[in-house]
Amino acid sequence: MKESRSAIIIGASSGIGQVLSQRWLEDGWKVFGTYRTKNQAVNKLKDLGAVLTPCDLTRHSSIKKACQRLEEVCYAWDVLVICPASLEPI
Repeated sequence: MKESRSAIIIGASSGIGQVLSQRWLEDGWKVFGTYRTKNQAVNKLKDLGAVLTPCDLTRHSSIKKACQRLEEVCYAWDVLVICPASLEPI
């Protein structure tokens, strides 16, 4: 039996993060990740089995909460993808 792989994706609800999340879930991966704003993509990924937690990368307290939650649900992973996006200037 093939062992399931797992990934943590920071910025899983849009762009590259969303596409990777969906593809890997469809391929049998366990996907854990973050999103800034709850939207249809978040709901769809959760329906596919993703474990997602809110995280506003501009707020230290939000990052800390998200890290704690991810540590609780995913203590080991095969891939870490960090791909948050912003339309605002940094």
